[in-house]
Amino acid sequence: MDRKIELYDFNYNYYCGKIKADDKIELYSDSGQYFHGKVRNDVFIDIYDNRGNYLFGKIKNENKIDLYTDEGKHWYGTIAQS
Repeated sequence: MDRKIELYDFNYNYYCGKIKADDKIELYSDSGQYFHGKVRNDVFIDIYDNRGNYLFGKIKNENKIDLYTDEGKHWYGTIAQS
């Protein structure tokens, strides 16, 4: 079952997409930027954008997400069942 994912970056820009049943992630920004990634071991997240930037983090309790850029900037979000 796909799960809906919503993220906000350090500038409060909005991103939404889904985590597919095979744990692959697809995200889009409100400006159309595409992100892809994977959930590992049901906890750890790796996401790349179409410019080669990298986000990493993990799923915390209550389906909250904390992600960081390779420059240390914080992103946050939630996961919901679709």
